[in-house]
Amino acid sequence: MIITASQKITLICGSSYIRISQSDIELGTASNVYIKSNALQKMVAKTIAHNPFALPYIIGDYAVKLICKDEDENEKIKAITTLPNVISYLPRN
Repeated sequence: MIITASQKITLICGSSYIRISQSDIELGTASNVYIKSNALQKMVAKTIAHNPFALPYIIGDYAVKLICKDEDENEKIKAITTLPNVISYLPRN
């Protein structure tokens, strides 16, 4: 899978995040970070606030459609993708 963006991409998991732009990569977490890199600057721990949401739950053999919107452009739709019905998933507990 390839994910592209013209300015930046932010991935969030719990209170940790990765922000990727053309000029740099920013990591934020309250715990450990493991990096393979030529150079590294260590700064204070950081998290990012967000409103959590759940991706659609897959039921049976149906496809899932995801719509990506840009928060900085008044919810302008950036991409629409349909994932095929061959996605592996864990059943709900």
